[in-house]
Amino acid sequence: MASEKKFQFVEADSDNASGIDDDDEDAKLVAETVEEPTVSLCGHQFSSLSVLIIGGVLFAALVTLGLLISIALGLNDSMTPTLYLRGAVASDSGACSEVGFSVLKGNGSAVDSAIATLVCLGVVRLQSAGIGGGGTMLIRNASGHVTSIDYREMAPGSASRDMFNADSSKAQLGGLSVAVPGQMKGLSLAHEMFGKTSWSSLIQPSVVLARNGFPLEKPTRDWAIQKEQQLKQSNPSLHSLLFTADGVPLPVGAVIRRPQLANLLQSVADSGSGDIIYNGSSISQRIVDAVRAAGGSMTLQDLAAYRAVLRPPLSATIRSNLLHTSPPPSSGATLLSAMQILRGFGPLSDSTLSFHRMIEAIKFAFVRRSEIADPDLESSVAAAVATMISQEEGDRLRAMIRDNSTQPLSYYGASSATTTAPGTVQVSVQRGEQEAVSVTESIGSPFGSLLSTVDGIVLNNAMNDFSIPNTVDLHGFPPAEVNFIKPHKRPLSSMSPVIAANTQLNDTIAVRAVVGAGGGPSIPSTVLQVLIDLLDKGKDVSTAVKAKRLYQRLTPDLVAIEEGFSEEAIAGLRSLGHSILVTNRSIGHSSAVYQDNSDPRRIYAASDPRDSGKASYGALFKLKKK
Repeated sequence: MASEKKFQFVEADSDNASGIDDDDEDAKLVAETVEEPTVSLCGHQFSSLSVLIIGGVLFAALVTLGLLISIALGLNDSMTPTLYLRGAVASDSGACSEVGFSVLKGNGSAVDSAIATLVCLGVVRLQSAGIGGGGTMLIRNASGHVTSIDYREMAPGSASRDMFNADSSKAQLGGLSVAVPGQMKGLSLAHEMFGKTSWSSLIQPSVVLARNGFPLEKPTRDWAIQKEQQLKQSNPSLHSLLFTADGVPLPVGAVIRRPQLANLLQSVADSGSGDIIYNGSSISQRIVDAVRAAGGSMTLQDLAAYRAVLRPPLSATIRSNLLHTSPPPSSGATLLSAMQILRGFGPLSDSTLSFHRMIEAIKFAFVRRSEIADPDLESSVAAAVATMISQEEGDRLRAMIRDNSTQPLSYYGASSATTTAPGTVQVSVQRGEQEAVSVTESIGSPFGSLLSTVDGIVLNNAMNDFSIPNTVDLHGFPPAEVNFIKPHKRPLSSMSPVIAANTQLNDTIAVRAVVGAGGGPSIPSTVLQVLIDLLDKGKDVSTAVKAKRLYQRLTPDLVAIEEGFSEEAIAGLRSLGHSILVTNRSIGHSSAVYQDNSDPRRIYAASDPRDSGKASYGALFKLKKK
């Protein structure tokens, strides 16, 4: 057994913001490797949103101090690898990553940090996340135990299998498209089980952001422009938030204020948990009113009946890596199925053959995604998933892959179709060597149902993630019956958060990677490619996150590949029979944390430039040998 090093955590002194002692050998590493900021204000690097946050949270001294320290240690605006000590937060928004890292600096847990980051994203990334949606959170505590919290949205009690038969468009927009939201129930359960700091302190930075304002970010503006006519027709108040009176989209950087949401978040902070959303309060009533006014049937009883669910994670050992991911109704099984198929090929490379094998594995795995659904209401799911992620099934499907050619769609066993919406956010957090959170949230399509409450909650359209009878996809495949609507059922989700651990260490199984992605049905393949780049190809986390990607969804039967992908590989894939579509659109967006297990003090993080994401990081504590 390796010799044991023991350290004690000591809060960083205010006059030593880095938390590093000059005579501390274990801390000197950071002084030598953390990049100096290149854009400065009063000697430190700040984003425009950071300034607003700092000005607004002076009353919360501990959080603000942590935020200032995290910025001083360097919010990395470039995509070059940056070295961290003991902790990092990666999310879709650099400002929200700062909020989450300030919680780590204040001795909060990884779950505390994730909660603060997610609530912030609900304010800043209103098109993708928030109180009106749901998600799945994968948690590894300091002792190495992993659990999953399912807070996916749920169908109202009045929902039925055939409710959209007459008009399937009502599953996408309007009151019937809204499922019972789960975010605040999920975050409250996570805090109850794993929180260290007060609930109020995690919500308060977002109260300040919503009230004082925040710069409009490019992804929100881009989606607003795409949805402009729908927003104008369905939600004039949301339209006026993002456009001028003349209908001109506000520029990136314009300050957006959400005072009604600030008041609501203050109530959530003061109440001590998110239950105020569900317990029949005036906030609950206004959610129901907004849904029913738009033709929906949600009731106060539906909100009161909602529960976040603890589920055991799915796990598989792929070579020296123990992978944990979220179980159904999330799509972690799809990811593990592809990994098991690829396992027997050995480490992949950037060769045409490796990309071909990856595409073939994704096809086989995606076909079996049609067997995933809410395990509480569909008895067939448990056995189907156990088969999907087994080594034996991986071996069987691997033997069917032909290295000299792709095959017709029927070869992979496709018999039914599924789909999920693209509006998602990802948060990846690591604290120390063992503690980690990977969490994905969504409100469905961008801006969800296009409905919002008078409190500023943007409501999901998660009912569109169910399969609808009597419909077919582009290839004539019928919908997956296992994902048909039932009362109080949770729809299939593409979310596939992962925590990977290194099983080769002698004295402990330490976290190796924390990965997840947004992007609807491309999520499993996006996470797969980031993991392969990290674990097989040995790329640094920034390179892995920004690498050009491909996506094979089965229907339509073509491989979408981002511009800038290897021309040699594209030509090689075409020669093997793949139909290739080179696209200028982004395929997924990932946030990842990676730990160098050769020296557990080194933690790297990166967020996807495709979605303007940034990571926040730095020294959490001084390390003093006992």
